[in-house]
Amino acid sequence: MRADPVTLADLKGLPPEVGRELRGPDGKIDRVEMVRYALDHWDKKDDLKFDNNCANFVSSALEAGGMQKKFDFWTGPMGENTWGRESGLGWSYVDQRVYHSRSWALAKGLHGFLVSNGGTEVTKAEALPGDVIFYEQVAPDPAEPQGEIYHAAVVTSVTPDGDVKLSQHTSSFQNVSLDSREHIAAKNHGEQRIHIVRPHPNWY
Repeated sequence: MRADPVTLADLKGLPPEVGRELRGPDGKIDRVEMVRYALDHWDKKDDLKFDNNCANFVSSALEAGGMQKKFDFWTGPMGENTWGRESGLGWSYVDQRVYHSRSWALAKGLHGFLVSNGGTEVTKAEALPGDVIFYEQVAPDPAEPQGEIYHAAVVTSVTPDGDVKLSQHTSSFQNVSLDSREHIAAKNHGEQRIHIVRPHPNWY
C-alpha cells in the first residue's frame, strides 16, 4: 500500500475499504491521484515555465488529487491565505505572477499555507505517499537564505524497509530516495532540515 499505491488502487476487485485507505478516508484529497500525477509528470514541462518549478509541480499534484482552490473574493489568488491558479492571458511573465498564488508557486508559501490550513507535520517513519516534503536551509549558503524553506517534492513511495522516495521538478527526479537527495543537498548547500507535511484541507 505504501510502496506502489497506484498499481494497487487500479486492481480490479480491490476491497472498497482498502481503496479508501489508499486514497484518503476523508475524501478531501485523493492521494493515489496525487502520486499518479507526480509519477506521470516528473519529467514533463507542461505548465508555465517557472525558473524553479518545484512548488508548481507539487501544487499541480495537489490539484490532480482534488484539492480545491482557496481564493478571497476581493484579492483573487494574490491574498495572504489563498491557494490556486486561474486561466491567464497566455502571457507567460504576467500569468506566472498574477494568476498563481504565492502558495502555489513558492515552496515557502506552500508550506506555510498547508500547515496553516489543516496540514500536519509528520516524521519520516510516518510518511505516506501523497505527503509533501520540504527542504529548509539551515547552514549559511550563498544560494539559499538561511532558515528559509526553498524546495518541495511529493512522496511517491515508501518501501518496506522505510525508505521514503520522492518525485520532483527542478531538478526532475522520479521515485528517488529522500536520504540520497538529502545527502546531495547537504553536500551542495550545507545542513538541511526536512519537513514532511500531510495535507488536510480545512476550508471545505
